[in-house]
Amino acid sequence: MTMWRRLACMAVVTVWAGIACGELQNVQVGGEIRIRGRYWEGGWAGAPIQPIPAQWARGRSLGPFGLTSMYNWDNRRYITQQIAPGVWRRSKVDTGRAYVEQRTALHVKADFTQNVSVYVDIHDFAIWGEDFRSDYVTGADRRANTSNDVEIYQGYIEADQIFGVPLRLRLGRQELVMGKGWLVGNMISPVVGMSFDAARLTYTHEMFTVDAFAAKLVETMAWDDDVNLFGIYATYTDFAPLQVAGYYFLVRDAREIDDSPNSTPIRDWVEDVLGYNNYNDTYLHTVGLRLNGRHWGFDYDAEVAYQFGEADQVGTLFRRFPGGYGDQYARWDNWATDVEIGYTVDVKCKPRFFIGGAYYQGDDNRDMSFFDWINPFNTKGKASVSFNRLFSNIWYSSIFDILGGASAFTNFYQVRGGATVNITDSVSTGLRVAQYWIDATFDLPVTWGNIPIASVFPFMTKPAKNDLGTVATLWLKYNYTEDIFITIGWEHMFTGRGVDGGSYIMKHGLEYAGGTNSRDADYIWFDTGIKF
Repeated sequence: MTMWRRLACMAVVTVWAGIACGELQNVQVGGEIRIRGRYWEGGWAGAPIQPIPAQWARGRSLGPFGLTSMYNWDNRRYITQQIAPGVWRRSKVDTGRAYVEQRTALHVKADFTQNVSVYVDIHDFAIWGEDFRSDYVTGADRRANTSNDVEIYQGYIEADQIFGVPLRLRLGRQELVMGKGWLVGNMISPVVGMSFDAARLTYTHEMFTVDAFAAKLVETMAWDDDVNLFGIYATYTDFAPLQVAGYYFLVRDAREIDDSPNSTPIRDWVEDVLGYNNYNDTYLHTVGLRLNGRHWGFDYDAEVAYQFGEADQVGTLFRRFPGGYGDQYARWDNWATDVEIGYTVDVKCKPRFFIGGAYYQGDDNRDMSFFDWINPFNTKGKASVSFNRLFSNIWYSSIFDILGGASAFTNFYQVRGGATVNITDSVSTGLRVAQYWIDATFDLPVTWGNIPIASVFPFMTKPAKNDLGTVATLWLKYNYTEDIFITIGWEHMFTGRGVDGGSYIMKHGLEYAGGTNSRDADYIWFDTGIKF
């Protein structure tokens, strides 16, 4: 029996034993409505594009998405792309993206005796115009989108003061927020939450807190082919000016990997001799340290993490050509950090000035040597494994995070600064400016004018520029009451020379983001919500 199953069985016995002796004492009902309108212009491509023809990089192990980009960094309505040597195509591009999204949430908490409670949180997320809308021409509900209907976002049983000690157990679907949520959090976007099917134990002492959890990420219904997340997070809280936290997270992916599922016995024998198609379970280990606190008007937060382990599930995605073999030796070996220091002036409007930065180590082995090119027996790809941000809460830029949520953007480093101020008791505003660079750039195919040298000699490359650009964000928030707010904001990106050439910075460093130009991009939003 696996560790997950042992823990789950023990938790079920403990909790249900407590409920059996408990009586319902109190019921609380609450909820939230959150509405956000969003508009992008200049960065979003509207549909997948391929600024670089695939023939120019043939034989290079690019990863699962090849040279396809969801960004174009352009505001032209029509673009002309070279899709093959001597072949050009003119196509229409929708460079803007706009929609209104809404989350409707309702939760119920029931308290029992014996320090036992039950919590159920129901969410509905929808894009305006995609649910409950009839086709006015025919009267049919053809635009109804049922994929985002009401779901149980959280539903767990909680037992506190287990065995008479400050130990709490939560069992069921729940949010997991470790620290500020830098690597494990509860938010895909401000309107879309993130929860886990998990068991969580929390021990709270007057000097420290320890959290241990186990979550099921993928259930294959097989005995031991699942994907699980385990973690322990300990925080020392006895010294007010400085809290210290240390943690360890493990993602274990035991799903089977097979580069040749329809193989023959002869091919299996050849693979064994050559050492191909011999994958192990994937183990992503993350160890980290966080220091944060407040003193003398200063606030500070510094976090650093290191990842290591076998990355076979990533390695299998990198093949030199269809039907080839992935990289069974792929490994995580990456660092990341995020640091911010702020100072709040002790006056009525409480202005806060801050500086900070972030670094997410990337890896790009997508080049090809001359010897790789001339070697006909080189059928294996070489993986590019960047820092995996797991389930992060941190949202660095809405322009970069159009796709995939906050955790997708990696392989970059950044410096930032800005200020916030309370104009009145209910109105606040802020400005942030951040400069971004690519950590590990992509080697672009070489051309001589309009002659694609790389279509004949794909090993001839040049490094892309690493300057992504400068992003300025301005926002204004009005708190009508403690439970009702309205926010409007504008983000503008002054693009650098690294955007049109492109590099692999999206989807944990697996997706290319290169465009047809280097035009500036904008993002405008409004956000409002009420809690009850």
